Amino acid sequence: VELRHPEHGRAVLRDQRPMSEGALARALEDGLEPEDWLRTLNAKVFFWVSRKRVDGLRNARAIRALSHTLIEVDTAALLARHGRRVWLTPINTGATRFSAPRGRDTFQRLSGHPFEARRRKGREPVVELCVDRAVPDIAELAFRVSEVHPARGTKVIWERRGRTERA
Repeated sequence: VELRHPEHGRAVLRDQRPMSEGALARALEDGLEPEDWLRTLNAKVFFWVSRKRVDGLRNARAIRALSHTLIEVDTAALLARHGRRVWLTPINTGATRFSAPRGRDTFQRLSGHPFEARRRKGREPVVELCVDRAVPDIAELAFRVSEVHPARGTKVIWERRGRTERA
């Protein structure tokens, strides 16, 4: 979907590649149907928690030649403001190519997420962080916006003054 603004220009919103309904149905547990899962996903705003995951998505075959806008967010500030509405997941909940099982306990609150159990199994403890419904103050939480293009590299479009990288 293309959006145009007289001052800010043009933006294109795109969905990720559609999920395979058959693969999704096979991965679902707890009596969930694909429609239930899609409704759950559509009620959340998703964030990758690592640059590795961001790069994996941007380099996916279907979209690797496209330019991407990357919004980097201060996670501590996001949690401080929206912590009660935050969920963590150990899988890419929108992917069905390598269908990990998913069910009602796939989304866990910060306090109940099995960080250590995942680490002991040699897995990433968190793959996605998501917030219920919306993040209306995203502009206040963002510290950098970049355009990432496969041929032209990365160009910082905007950066919050006084921001220093945290390890």
